[in-house]
Amino acid sequence: MKTLTRGYIDGKSLPERQSGASLIEVLISMVLISIGLLGISASQISSLKLTHSAYQRSQATLLADDIADRMRANINEASKTATTYLTASAQGVNHGTNCVNYTGPLTNSCSTANMAEQDLYDWQQSLVQVLNGQGILCRDNNPNNGTSIAAHGCDNALTSPFVIKIWWNDDRDPSTPDQLFATSFEL
Repeated sequence: MKTLTRGYIDGKSLPERQSGASLIEVLISMVLISIGLLGISASQISSLKLTHSAYQRSQATLLADDIADRMRANINEASKTATTYLTASAQGVNHGTNCVNYTGPLTNSCSTANMAEQDLYDWQQSLVQVLNGQGILCRDNNPNNGTSIAAHGCDNALTSPFVIKIWWNDDRDPSTPDQLFATSFEL
């Protein structure tokens, strides 16, 4: 039979009987806290990725609205059957006539076609700078088809609405497919 006297069991003090027990409890607590912190870190990383993805989608929306507004501002060119907005977008745009001068008056006159080329050039530069992406203007009845500029999937029928398609890599990983933002609009 064990006898208990002040702080002693069977002649041994309580601290002697508990040697190492508190150390094991501390180690188990540390392991549990570490697992919890790893879970919190994983949640934070996932949250940051999703926030960045939402930011990029918002930028794609703003850039699509930008080129649509530019077309509406240049309605005389945009309403043509063979508008420069569609033909130049499909071929790629080189910066030709400078139709914008932020430091003073323009010294040359720009036609509506020149302005369309300027608009497309500025828009495509913005796509590269903001999203590291690319986009196309076309006519299409099914805006969500197409996997890239080369395979844009536009039907270009005159009865189809105008469509803006923008592609960018959301993961910054070349092995993952590009994201597509597409919107259709009327002038």
